Amino acid sequence: MAYYSSFPSSFPSTYNTGGSGGKSQGSLLQVVIRKLAESYDDDERRQHYEEIQADLDVAEENLHSLVDEHQDKLHSTLATFQKIDVTVKESQFKVHQVRENLALSRVQLQCKREALKRLYFDNVKHKIMLKLLNQVDDMKHVPEKLQSYRLEKKYYEATELLKNAVSLLEKDLSNIEALRELRVELKHLKDSFHEELIDELQHQLYVKATGFAYQSAINQFSHSIQQQHSRTSSDVSSRSSPLPIPRSSTKHSRHSSKTITEPTSILLTPPPVIETSINEEVEASMEHQSALVEYISSLVESLSMLGKVPEMLDAIQKKMLQELVLIIEKASIRIAQLVKDEGVSLEMAPSSKCTNPKYLETLLEMCFQQFDDVVAAHSLLLKCLTKIKATYKGTYELYSEIDVWTAIQHVLRDLLEIYLAVDEEKPHTAMSAFTPFAIAGHEFVIFKKKVATKTRKQPLFRFDNSRHALSVSSYIKEQRDKELAAQVQSGQVAQLEHNFEDNQPSISQHIVCKPSARNITVMYSPVRDFVLKIEEAMQLQPDTHCDLYQFLQDFVENRFLDTIQIEFQEKMDNALKPEARDSIKVLRNSNKPALLASSVILWDSLKELYQLMLDIPMYSANFLSIAYNLLQTYVEITLNMFNDCVSASPGAAAANVPGPSLVAAAVWVGDRERLKSLVNFSSWELLMTKKHKRVDTSSGKNSIYNEESQLLLSSRKNYERSEMIFEHDSIKLLCVLNESMEWLGVKLEEMIKDMSGKWKEEIDGSMMSRLKKHFSVHEQQAVVDNDVQTRESIESLSHCLREIKEISRAAIMVLHLEIRFHCFYFLMPTLTQSTYVCEHEVADCDSGVKELANDLTSLKMNTVGILTLPKQSYLFDGVGHLVAAIFINSTSFLNKININGVKKMCRNIQHIQSCLSKITSVREKDLDLAQKYFAMLYVNEEEFLKLVMEQGRVFNQVDYVSALTLLYNSQGHTNPVRLDNNIKKLEQMFDDDAC
Repeated sequence: MAYYSSFPSSFPSTYNTGGSGGKSQGSLLQVVIRKLAESYDDDERRQHYEEIQADLDVAEENLHSLVDEHQDKLHSTLATFQKIDVTVKESQFKVHQVRENLALSRVQLQCKREALKRLYFDNVKHKIMLKLLNQVDDMKHVPEKLQSYRLEKKYYEATELLKNAVSLLEKDLSNIEALRELRVELKHLKDSFHEELIDELQHQLYVKATGFAYQSAINQFSHSIQQQHSRTSSDVSSRSSPLPIPRSSTKHSRHSSKTITEPTSILLTPPPVIETSINEEVEASMEHQSALVEYISSLVESLSMLGKVPEMLDAIQKKMLQELVLIIEKASIRIAQLVKDEGVSLEMAPSSKCTNPKYLETLLEMCFQQFDDVVAAHSLLLKCLTKIKATYKGTYELYSEIDVWTAIQHVLRDLLEIYLAVDEEKPHTAMSAFTPFAIAGHEFVIFKKKVATKTRKQPLFRFDNSRHALSVSSYIKEQRDKELAAQVQSGQVAQLEHNFEDNQPSISQHIVCKPSARNITVMYSPVRDFVLKIEEAMQLQPDTHCDLYQFLQDFVENRFLDTIQIEFQEKMDNALKPEARDSIKVLRNSNKPALLASSVILWDSLKELYQLMLDIPMYSANFLSIAYNLLQTYVEITLNMFNDCVSASPGAAAANVPGPSLVAAAVWVGDRERLKSLVNFSSWELLMTKKHKRVDTSSGKNSIYNEESQLLLSSRKNYERSEMIFEHDSIKLLCVLNESMEWLGVKLEEMIKDMSGKWKEEIDGSMMSRLKKHFSVHEQQAVVDNDVQTRESIESLSHCLREIKEISRAAIMVLHLEIRFHCFYFLMPTLTQSTYVCEHEVADCDSGVKELANDLTSLKMNTVGILTLPKQSYLFDGVGHLVAAIFINSTSFLNKININGVKKMCRNIQHIQSCLSKITSVREKDLDLAQKYFAMLYVNEEEFLKLVMEQGRVFNQVDYVSALTLLYNSQGHTNPVRLDNNIKKLEQMFDDDAC
């Protein structure tokens, strides 16, 4: 049973009953017995026996293998047990010996207690003496270590060393007389060391914090001015634009570090002046900022270690305005020096260029970048102070970033007042309530209460102009100015010291352009953007604004707009004085027609106002209102000038109805129906297309001027001299008015189109939407009202544009009609006689024809050099056709004419043709037709009809009938039936041609 129970797993599955342990052994035996009992014969039992015997053999083999496998482990276990047994016995023996030794030692110590105690005290005494000697030896090297730390700018290590040394000298080493001088020296250094730390902290806040941005801006400005100088060297008269400095897109990381390390070289020295890629600039900026964070943290912890944090806060508050002013002064000096090095002069002559300075915007951008870095440095300092406030032994009140922004506003306001020339009579002040610079012994008013200052006593006598008036302070100032000039020339402006205690720095000492109210055009946009940044940083409510915003708004609304309005009004008044307006003063240019000087001055004013609108979009409606008033006034003045030119003489006014009378041409232009007809003529269409081309007028009845001639002939033909314009000045003035109004209209139309597009896309889309975020509901409504008023002003300008175009059109049309009415005036008295019979052949032409030729030549001379070629063609092309029509139409007024009369009539036509050919440089074919018409009067009636049959229908039927009637009357026929028959034959010819 034991044998089978040891190897149950070796039996086949048929004998496995699922049991375990003794229970499985019994079950196995039962299974074997049951199998044997169930067997039918010996063969089956023998088979079961063989199976069981095979399983037993397998189990025996497994048993032998397990014994062989575990035999080595058993031997090693027995060996280990023997070693452990030996070790335990040895340890018991050693413990027994230690116990015996301890008992013996206790007995011996009882005998030597006093000797050991004496030796212990001697040991302690010698240790103390050795420690004191080591401390004394260390004290000897403290000044050297301090000097080394200070030179290496390791202020935290220096402060810690100094504090520990002074503490040691006042406590442990207080009774050592040999260290008395060292004790006094280090104590005095400790009392004043915080001033050095504060100065270094100020240097970091205002110089090192802004050094990277300052140097980068200077490099870009120097590169820009070199390019500008190279461009302007070839063309001195070219206008240079302000040189903006793009702000770096990377922001300095604002995080503090607990580890106090030595400042890196990039912190202690300004970055090199080289052109680097954007990635290199970003890495350099991040390294610079990281080093600045660690360095300021070390300075704050050093001051906290000395317990001088309140003194540090007072010093920072007192010198804040002074340091901000020095930033502006340093940038101004550097810009002036760079400009001077490039050979560009910063003369402050009162010229128009000075009103639009080139470098003021650059100065503002540089200052704004550095002010941002200053605020970031102050933010870092405040974080460090807040962190150490819990562990600091004492109390102190922190200032905030709002105080820094307030100080920046005060300095910027002082800068704006200087460059805008707000009040040159009173001294420049940052605010009316306080002095902009912290004078020694006075409190900074932003952080302290205002203290009434005593009036400075004035000396009884002054010796300013004396040779012996050189005082110590003036001598120091003179030496400092020389030193400053030397540093500027040597390029060491960045190393200027900021310790101006005796002489406070002033922004007005170094300026980059002439102060003028016009500088607001350059300053408004950058200052406005900076104001929005200030208000966002100060977290002001929408209904409130900072002081700088109020100053900017008050200056534009209460001074600049009035100044601009008065300036432009005076300029236009001088241009429109009666003596200047009545005389024809033109500005002649090879590229332009003759223009009125007042028109050019007006356009320059409109351009300036448009630029002001773009520079200061918040007040666009005001500038457009000024532009509209100027333009409306000018339109009224030019309309009066036009009316003076086209006014009839007093005789004509007396003959007509009461009221101002006009010349005949002006009456025609004023008639809507006739004006519509004139505009629809082909000659006007040619003028509107600006094409100067000669039109073929070989066929009189098919000429483009036929409708115009018929319209003029159908109207009144007899004009009085008082209804004409014969003054040369009036003719020239009409020509100049037309050219000036057309030129001004084209320019104004372009400006209005450009204005509408820019206002809708750029200004309304970006500037106004950005400003609305910071406005209250009332101010947003003001912006909307300004937008509406601007659009209304643009519509008003469009209305003025239409009036200008009407004046220009009226002037050229009056000239066009005036020339044609002159033809009627000189020809009609001669051609409307009842008879044109000459007894003798006369070689000369009629006096009226001569007067007309002279008048046409005079009109041509008055228009040459003023009107363009297309307009001269519009005036004189078609005059030949009208003259020919007048001659042909005159046959209806004549009763008789002979051969000599026909010759004289042809001679008159030739004289006019010769005159017009000189004027138009083309032979007038319409006058050839007129001569051909009168040549038909050389024959009798029958031959006249034959000529008509041979030549075809060249003239109108009415003209043929008039010629046939004149022939009939001139030949003395008395039978009217003959005339009627000939007229019927002529009509039949026209009917046949029609068929």
